[in-house]
Amino acid sequence: MEYFADDGVTPVGFSISLAKALGEKMGLKVEFIDTAWTGLFAGLDTGKYDCIISSVTITDERLKAFNFSAPYIQTALAVIVQKNSPFANIKNPEDIAGLRVAYQENTTAERYIKELVEKEGIQYNSYAYDKVINCFDDLRLDRVDVIVADTLVANEYIKRNENLKIAWQGGEEEFGICIKKGNDALKEAINKALEELFEEGIIQQISHEFFGMGLVAVPETWDAALAKIITVWIPKLLEGAQITIGLTVLAISAGLVLSVFLALGKMSKKIVIRKFCSAYIFFFRGTPLLLQIYFIYYALPKISPALAINSRFLAAFIAFSLNAAAYLAEIIRAAIQSIDKGQFEASKALGLSYMQTMRLVIIPQSIRRLIPPVGNEFIMMLKDVSLVSMIALTDITRAARGIESSTGSALVYIPAMILYLIITAIFTYIFNKLEKKYSVYG
Repeated sequence: MEYFADDGVTPVGFSISLAKALGEKMGLKVEFIDTAWTGLFAGLDTGKYDCIISSVTITDERLKAFNFSAPYIQTALAVIVQKNSPFANIKNPEDIAGLRVAYQENTTAERYIKELVEKEGIQYNSYAYDKVINCFDDLRLDRVDVIVADTLVANEYIKRNENLKIAWQGGEEEFGICIKKGNDALKEAINKALEELFEEGIIQQISHEFFGMGLVAVPETWDAALAKIITVWIPKLLEGAQITIGLTVLAISAGLVLSVFLALGKMSKKIVIRKFCSAYIFFFRGTPLLLQIYFIYYALPKISPALAINSRFLAAFIAFSLNAAAYLAEIIRAAIQSIDKGQFEASKALGLSYMQTMRLVIIPQSIRRLIPPVGNEFIMMLKDVSLVSMIALTDITRAARGIESSTGSALVYIPAMILYLIITAIFTYIFNKLEKKYSVYG
């Protein structure tokens, strides 16, 4: 399921235990890749992983695009409410009319709710979330009235919060392991392993472990909570900071190199070069960075397997570098054009070529004007790197979300924000020192 152990990194839940049991039965080493639900099926389709074991409901639509194992569990949809809520006594789906309804997007819960509107004419205020844990966060904070989710998923969250309950359930469905179309050998191997696990009673044991006990989380003391922040939260956030800082520094550095050529190209007298550079800058400035990341990581393999980039860090580095180059190119172009035209004329009079003029006269003077805007671009990218969590790369933001998932405490975002502020302050200080050292007015 969708939460982690106390270390904020190790995934735990029914699906994880089932995958481990399957791996042991099949003699395979299991590697877990935690991916945002919105990119789950795209990742399978492009070969980022071999199968999906994540409470995936077998539907006619999905069967057209993917293979599925034999069903390993039967479940139903449920309406989850707070026990002290005015809506705690919901008896049927019609009772959600007019309520604020939360669900995870691109799931059978979303499809079921939309069918209520189309077929039954039931109206409600819908709130779609990328992760189901965010549905439960907002229910706890009274931002939504009810959640529609799978019963087994609901039970796994409810046992961590004694104030929640299932008010109604219905609409039977089956879970299966999702496999890429055409991989029949893996499908057969998984089905055989599932059959043996059922015969040995192992799946029943795992199911009882996670769904057969009404466990309630025990409140922590302040001392225990503080110890966890120091020994678990901070180290995990600092690990995420390595990705945040490293990716930002590398992407800005590569972007600066590329941006010089783009800026000079946009000012070129050759129309083909000028048009190409202008089109490049327009494209990367005019499309969302998140879509660029998705395209590089998920879409390129669909164009050609040779273009597949399986390293998340490399995919993110390329996306951020290309994006940064577009913005930095305009900064560099503006800095170059701010140099007095007399400098060009003087260089020409001295017999310098265009490239010599740029390299020896114009660009050295432009660098002084570049420091403040490049510093601003660096700080902006430092925060934009949080988008890499959408392709399961663990930066500060994703580390914080993992800790929240394991502890149920959104307070982890406080030290996460403080860490961002510390990093921002350090680099702001560095750029301010550089600006003063190379100031135009110095």
